[in-house]
Amino acid sequence: AAALAGDVVDVEAMQTIYCYLIYACKRVRDYDRASEWCSTVRRSSERWSDRVTFAVCRAHYADVLMWRGALADCESELVSAAQEYAE
Repeated sequence: AAALAGDVVDVEAMQTIYCYLIYACKRVRDYDRASEWCSTVRRSSERWSDRVTFAVCRAHYADVLMWRGALADCESELVSAAQEYAE
């Protein structure tokens, strides 16, 4: 909640919070909730013009897509994340 509210100002801390939330959802196989968090992270990253934060979480999101059988989407997320890191 603090990360979403903007109370966390350290980008690395915010990134860690988001990624651990997504990872926790994956661990309990709550892929719907993991997808919701990924969407939330994407919106937050766009709002703050912070593409790197979502790029870090994309590996987890790609894993969620893989578990759902959406392999093309999984590959697309990983390619996009790699491009954002390269930039």
